Amino acid sequence: MPNSFQHDVLNAWLAQASDAGEPRWYQLTDQLWLRGQADPRHGWAGMEFRGELDASSSHELTQAFRTLLDADVTSIDLDMSEVSDLDGASARGLASAAGAVEARGGHLRVRNATDSAAMTLERTGLGRLLLPPHDLGDLQQH
Repeated sequence: MPNSFQHDVLNAWLAQASDAGEPRWYQLTDQLWLRGQADPRHGWAGMEFRGELDASSSHELTQAFRTLLDADVTSIDLDMSEVSDLDGASARGLASAAGAVEARGGHLRVRNATDSAAMTLERTGLGRLLLPPHDLGDLQQH
């Protein structure tokens, strides 16, 4: 369960994300920011993360997805162009969110992933979430 501050921040983000206009950034942790737009009436949300999606922020990532699922969002588009780190803990959070959305007949897709984030998704079996240009053929395997 998120603490009261996290809960308030996520609800403020969702309320703002449903409004027209330029989305603003919300700080979830010292190293993780979120902005985006949502239309829960039509089951859609677009999220953009900036910073580190790692063990220290995996709980906040999970709570952000839970907030969307509670609002009946079934289509989530994630922009990861400003994610500097993605580790296994956050990849598990993405897998859990993708599974929950897919169980409702929806999808979670990742666009603009940095090369390191795309590699982590591929290595953890989540490459199916990536939208082009990242696919296995484009990534250098080391």
